[in-house]
Amino acid sequence: SEVVGSPAPATPPSADAPEVVAEVCFEPDGYMNFRITSPSLSERITIDPVRLQEWKNMYGDSVEIRSVVEAIRAVNERATATTIITHALCKRQQAYLRTDNPACLRPLSQAELARELGYHRSVISRVVRGSALHTPHRRVALSELTPRLQQVMRLLLQAHPEWSNAQVASFLLYQHGLNISVRALAYHRRRILQEAADAGTT
Repeated sequence: SEVVGSPAPATPPSADAPEVVAEVCFEPDGYMNFRITSPSLSERITIDPVRLQEWKNMYGDSVEIRSVVEAIRAVNERATATTIITHALCKRQQAYLRTDNPACLRPLSQAELARELGYHRSVISRVVRGSALHTPHRRVALSELTPRLQQVMRLLLQAHPEWSNAQVASFLLYQHGLNISVRALAYHRRRILQEAADAGTT
């Protein structure tokens, strides 16, 4: 049976808290349902080309009209990017979102996601920093879904301190399809243990 982690304690959202933009839930057979919940993302602003041309005929191709059109396009592009990036993160982190088990969180850098989706890394960073989603367990910031390998290693070692580097490598390969050498994992383990020692937690 799958281990479910403890939900994070509910706290009132702060003024700069990430906006909840989507909801993810799972059918009994494991199928993931993804739904945009933010009104600003669920609808796109439509530019009527006929009306736009009428305005240009009346007022000329002014700076003001171009600014409005560019602003509308920017809003639509941001909504599209947020939807695509959020959905991609949910697909990549399905096991974690379904169980809330930290051991199921896979390493996923923002740079890797940017290459995969064809967005600039700064776009990924802005969306991840400013968005969150509801899961069957709790509210999850998108930044939580883009952990570095060392963060995932730290969670695995906390959950399974008895695992060898070879066992961690086997788990990452089986669970996430990640082929990471035992030598690389040994390096990360040393860093994690040293950081814990420096913090006085060992």
